[in-house]
Amino acid sequence: MGHHQVVVLGAGVNGLSTAYHLVRLGCRSVAVIDQFPFLHSRGSSHGTTRITRSTYHSADYVRLMQLVFAEEMPRWERDLGGPLSIPTPGCFYGPGDGDYPTYRASVAGFGSLVEEVSPAEARRRFPQMTFAEAQSVLIDKSCAVLLADSIMEKLLTYLARAQVTLIPDRPVTRIVPPGTRDAPIELETSAGTLSADQLIITAGGWIGRLIPAISGTFTVVRQTVGYFRAPADPLEFRAPRFPVWVSIGRDGDDYYGLPQLGQEGIKLARHDRSSAGDDPNDSSARPDADRIERLRGFAARHFTMALDEPRVEHCLYTNTADEDFVIDRLPGEPRIQIGSACSGHGFKFAPLTGRILAERAVLGWSIMDREPNIMERFSLK
Repeated sequence: MGHHQVVVLGAGVNGLSTAYHLVRLGCRSVAVIDQFPFLHSRGSSHGTTRITRSTYHSADYVRLMQLVFAEEMPRWERDLGGPLSIPTPGCFYGPGDGDYPTYRASVAGFGSLVEEVSPAEARRRFPQMTFAEAQSVLIDKSCAVLLADSIMEKLLTYLARAQVTLIPDRPVTRIVPPGTRDAPIELETSAGTLSADQLIITAGGWIGRLIPAISGTFTVVRQTVGYFRAPADPLEFRAPRFPVWVSIGRDGDDYYGLPQLGQEGIKLARHDRSSAGDDPNDSSARPDADRIERLRGFAARHFTMALDEPRVEHCLYTNTADEDFVIDRLPGEPRIQIGSACSGHGFKFAPLTGRILAERAVLGWSIMDREPNIMERFSLK
């Protein structure tokens, strides 16, 4: 199957972004391999839309998003052929005795990107929502709906034109680390062996199976996502009249949603951390009735209009215990990098996380080395 300077294992948005940056940095031979057909719906990167935003629980993530907005998204839009998002306001709210005050504090020092308003003012601006139990509402002016499916397709088109070797539907059965510093890394597959000088693993929920030594770091949680159709005027639920939003509840009981765009109905999901661990290979999993009922109950409390029964789909989260990313070299194997475990909020960061992984492979350092505290929180622990 050939030898390459860098092989990217996993063709979700982080893998494709990494390959994009490898090409941009002049890497002469890149391959991207995935166990499923490209653009599949088994992992974490499928679906029509995603949220992008500045409001986060941590000032570190706010700073990272500033870099995404200032440098990486404009670069993507120039190279891939934008626009790749639709600006729409973002609403972040919750009770004062939950995690909401942490979000307020994190954005306090970042200028005029985020405006704090009363629940009454938020209801005036967005009458479709009740903002139940909100202490106040943060209006994030940087928010947008990412055109996720379009981004994935454009990244693949870019890579094909750049003559990146694209290998879909090819499971890797074993990774053979190099015996010496100069020996290649080998990836055994169902159709032969692929070798590389460097390997970047962006395999999401399957990373623990590929590298058993670090499997305890990750928990895979299958999310239940509902698309609820409003029987009233559908324009009321389209961007920018309907916001992207996050309800920050007590004890991690968080929900989020997006306007109707590219699919029938508004997107509504719970940021579910509760599973003891799901099997990413279980393609027979059916929608969980209790989770769907939770979504219905949330919609009844937080929207002013009744919604029809949802269409339901699944998405995988690959979580760490603290919900931080993992962007690190494999211990003892400096030519193998891990870029995974985005805990459900990785798509919006992919333009930057791909850059970090690619720069480390090509240059030996990355732009984020100037932020050692942030990179330390993304290390394998």
